[in-house]
Amino acid sequence: MAFPVKPARLMTATILAYGMTTVLTQLVLTREFLSYFNANELTIGVVLFVWMSLVALGAWTAKYLKRHIKSLRLLFPVLLAMGLTPVLTLFFMRFLRLMLSHPGELVSLNSIVLAAWAGMFVFCFISGFLFVLLSRLSGDCFKGNTVNRVYYIETAGSVAGGLLFTFVLTYHLKPFGVMRLASLLNLSCLLLWALYYKKKLWLSLSLLLILAVSLLSVVNLDLITKKGFYGKQEIIKDLETPYGNLIVTRTGEQLNFFQNGLLEYATGDVALAEEKVHYAMLRHRAPRNVLLISGGMTGTVNELSKYKGVQTCYVEMNPYIPDIAEEFSLMYEKPAQLIIQDPLIFLKQTEQKFDVIITDMPEPSCAQTNRFYTKEYFSLLSRHLNRNGIVVTALESTARYMNTEALLLHSVIFNTLSAIFKQVLILPGGKNFFLASDTAISRYLSEGYYAKNINTIYVNPYYIDDLEMAVRSRKMLAELDRDAPVNTALKPLAYNLQNKYWMSRSGAGFSLLIPLILIIMLVVFTRFNSLNLCLFTTGFTGCGSEMLIIIIFQAFYGYVYSSLGLIVAVFMGGIATGAWWGSHIKTRAKNLNMVAVQGLIAIMLAALALMAPLLQQLNSPFVVKLLIYGMAFLISLLTGSAFGLATLFTQKDTNGQSSSLYSSDMAGSALGALLVSVVLVPVWGITATLLGLAALNLLSAVYLRIANRSLA
Repeated sequence: MAFPVKPARLMTATILAYGMTTVLTQLVLTREFLSYFNANELTIGVVLFVWMSLVALGAWTAKYLKRHIKSLRLLFPVLLAMGLTPVLTLFFMRFLRLMLSHPGELVSLNSIVLAAWAGMFVFCFISGFLFVLLSRLSGDCFKGNTVNRVYYIETAGSVAGGLLFTFVLTYHLKPFGVMRLASLLNLSCLLLWALYYKKKLWLSLSLLLILAVSLLSVVNLDLITKKGFYGKQEIIKDLETPYGNLIVTRTGEQLNFFQNGLLEYATGDVALAEEKVHYAMLRHRAPRNVLLISGGMTGTVNELSKYKGVQTCYVEMNPYIPDIAEEFSLMYEKPAQLIIQDPLIFLKQTEQKFDVIITDMPEPSCAQTNRFYTKEYFSLLSRHLNRNGIVVTALESTARYMNTEALLLHSVIFNTLSAIFKQVLILPGGKNFFLASDTAISRYLSEGYYAKNINTIYVNPYYIDDLEMAVRSRKMLAELDRDAPVNTALKPLAYNLQNKYWMSRSGAGFSLLIPLILIIMLVVFTRFNSLNLCLFTTGFTGCGSEMLIIIIFQAFYGYVYSSLGLIVAVFMGGIATGAWWGSHIKTRAKNLNMVAVQGLIAIMLAALALMAPLLQQLNSPFVVKLLIYGMAFLISLLTGSAFGLATLFTQKDTNGQSSSLYSSDMAGSALGALLVSVVLVPVWGITATLLGLAALNLLSAVYLRIANRSLA
């Protein structure tokens, strides 16, 4: 009996499964780094840099194995490796996190780089190698430009994987569940190839492994591997949400609440919860309406409930947090208003005004949280303050000494608040609290405490010395640099400074990244011809643009954690469409088409630079997302078309072509992801970085036009 599936269809299914596997694994591991290493764009940039570099290395290595890569026998062990590595990679990644630092310790940038290289090496290397192998073997199944066909079919699989992850898997499977699915996709392809060629050994092995991977579902690997992160704490709730991972642990009688691996609140930390609320409330003459932005898991709602007659409006982005707060008695009384919405959208749409506004957000370590420390955000708050109203925000405590990075960060936030409000105070405590108002704010809390008769444990005249706090407050203000620039959404200085402060505390900088960057640049300038350099440039700007889209999304809308899969799917959709379109252009002027694509990419990036400030003014999340996704698709379409056009130049040597072109594209993507997130955006800002990428493409177009005689 003949096998019911033709080789061409089986090869197409294998390539689609390969694309789905790579994107599912990439998304899971990226979210893993955000949850357990450091949740910011720098981490995303490092992960993508390492990922693309290793894929490029795998593809480049395949170039030197021409004799072996022609054999179909090599496909079986490579598919086997792709079937085993997703689950093993995640397991090893969590093991590395425990080895590199103890639970609760800061993870250095060098540790993140080491974990990424060691943890992802096998999977990414095999992934790059498999692309070249499939490109070579597809010549027996497809006609025409097989390299480009593999490229856009693989990218189509990535689109399907991104959409599946965003709309289905995020809600129903935990990380190990997604990795099991990725493994089963490849093992199923191995099974089908074994059936087709009647390889009994591979057939038996694939069936056995499919059964073994499926049986892993009865073991809660996620819970088992997470226990090490929390030491002797008992995990009593583990919730994977579209907005991040939420963990509740118990230590004796104390409950600890973690979001994306960071401790948000511990029930024993009453002092910090009191400071967040009472520093402002006791200094306001008669607060009646309070806006609380986030903080449901930090005990602030309970502290606000001590004020009789006060109406609290609590705005939270993550709908799961209020449920957890209520389940574990962090909200004895429900606030008068509970609104599940992005706070910036709420502030743009509401007409309400408040006496006190408390922003209980993490430090500005990424574009998402940076937007709650910008001039635009503070301006929104001022429009919703009643007369004599007070705004509260906070940065991490510096005890009695601020190093250079912390001093500059505090100066930037102080100056940003001072650009909007007439008076700004800094009050030390469990954090350094910034109080801002257009009227005078007293440094002393004793008067308000006795007048309001609030029952507190720590924030009261018996525990806090008013005079000592006033002295420390004046000392901190005197140390600040009043000439420091202000923080804005398009030039996120606080995000950059917070990361520098993190690196200064963790004791590591870019020592491991610099040699890797130099190696890539050495290869670019010694081994690449003009065509390779063109693909390197489009890869650089393509992945750099993806990072910028992620940062813009974070800066203007918020949680990228839940939308990362969709952003990747949109980019991959554009690349797949562009790759198909580029290889089907019927013209002899291939070199001129490459120049035109480079120019069009430059125009699109410049247009996005002009559009970015306008996005801040829009009140509709739907319109903002539509515009961002639309620009992402157009830029990635042009990027993909450059690859499609490039394959038309060198169709004779399929193995060398696929290896050279794909590795050039991946190398550029790696460097683009890293430099945009780590250097360009923090130093230049979003608008200048977009214009810089546009200029790079124009230079590449000019260079290609001059050197294109060798390509014609």
